[in-house]
Amino acid sequence: MDRENQAELLVGDYKLAIERGVETVLWKHHYSRIGTFRSEITAAKKDRNAPALTVAQAAFREFLDDAIFFYVRLVIRLAEAHSLKRVIRIFVMHQALRSFVVC
Repeated sequence: MDRENQAELLVGDYKLAIERGVETVLWKHHYSRIGTFRSEITAAKKDRNAPALTVAQAAFREFLDDAIFFYVRLVIRLAEAHSLKRVIRIFVMHQALRSFVVC
């Protein structure tokens, strides 16, 4: 099950998602990728390979942007599904999150 399907399960059937450990699976998916980037960046620094370091850092930043967007959307979707208006208001009011649109 990919992360979008896991997120859908969290929003649509939270109890089943918890039984299946979806939150843990999502976290491990992202955390394992962080470990991969950490290894690539460390190796590039050790080898003093500036082009490889630049590529690895750019890829890591792109990954972080994607992960942040995924989790912000997930929180908003959960808040909407459970009528958590205060949570939605916090996200809408926060300047840094105004560009996020729930798809």
